[in-house]
Amino acid sequence: MKGVLSQHDELFRYDYLYEKTPAANDFFCHFHNEYELLLFQSGNANFNIDNKIFPLRKNDLLIIHPAQYHKLCILSSMPYTRHVFNFQRRILSAKEIETLKNANPVYHIESDSLIANAFVTLKA
Repeated sequence: MKGVLSQHDELFRYDYLYEKTPAANDFFCHFHNEYELLLFQSGNANFNIDNKIFPLRKNDLLIIHPAQYHKLCILSSMPYTRHVFNFQRRILSAKEIETLKNANPVYHIESDSLIANAFVTLKA
């Protein structure tokens, strides 16, 4: 799989994306040296993490480890929104790293949960 290495110096970074008419070629396979938490909010897409495909639904939280190839796979031009947090391994405790190491790649967050409501507040 072809990919791009993305290198950032920030210890922590947050990004919100709204793409009204996303296209498949807008997103490419890449990896980076930090952890990534991605909360999928809307769109018609799958997510590829190390050649495993995960169908996405609203409020799916993806956990992407450093050096894992990943890519959003757009299935239609339906508007796409997501929140992303990237953070360096060095700001985590050994216990936090172990928790992430044992985590599933995808969790569904219920719409009425505290976590989902916090993300709604972020984009307001």
